[in-house]
Amino acid sequence: ALPICKFQTAVGSTSCLPCDFHCAEGEYHEGCGGAATGSCAKCVTGQYKTIASIGGCAKCATGKYQESLGATGCNNCAPYTYQDEPGKPECKICDYMCGAGHFHTPCGGSESGECRLCSRGQYAGAGYTMACRACGAGKFANDVGQSSCTACNGVTEWQDGSGAHSCKAVRQCSDTQYETSAPTANSDRQCASHEVCSSSQWQSKAPTDDSDRQCTDHTVCTNI
Repeated sequence: ALPICKFQTAVGSTSCLPCDFHCAEGEYHEGCGGAATGSCAKCVTGQYKTIASIGGCAKCATGKYQESLGATGCNNCAPYTYQDEPGKPECKICDYMCGAGHFHTPCGGSESGECRLCSRGQYAGAGYTMACRACGAGKFANDVGQSSCTACNGVTEWQDGSGAHSCKAVRQCSDTQYETSAPTANSDRQCASHEVCSSSQWQSKAPTDDSDRQCTDHTVCTNI
């Protein structure tokens, strides 16, 4: 039998010739062996050859494609497409669809990306989501993968920041203070110190939790 990758067309020859035919760029040699010399053929789709040589065609790398025969190079995948396998004639379309509480990592080149859980303090609805949103003021998300944020009650808790994991405890006015502004979901209670009547004043109105003490000057008696 003739050696592999060699040929001989001359009858009675005692040796074979190597199949080392040069082919142009974008082509490779096929069909050489036995009594056949073979011929040059165009590189198939998904493959290329940059220079004329005896070598074969190479597969396009991941992140690239080639849809034409006889190519001398490969094309990069367009935005919003990717190819994670070598030697392909086209790229795949990115699919950014994720379930609620998830976001999709970047897709393109050789990466398809994937859906991942939103971090604490963030949320996302179901659909084409490339980033989670931060919870706004007055709200929080204390766990990963949330589809919505929870509101602070505005009575015992509040939150003025965004992307919060929890609410803040509402300030408590001391015994010598009164409330000047009630708390809300995104603002704290405001307190002020009660007025202290001087020795020349008397308390004309008692303080309450949300109102100040009122002091009035003593009447000064005069001799007639």
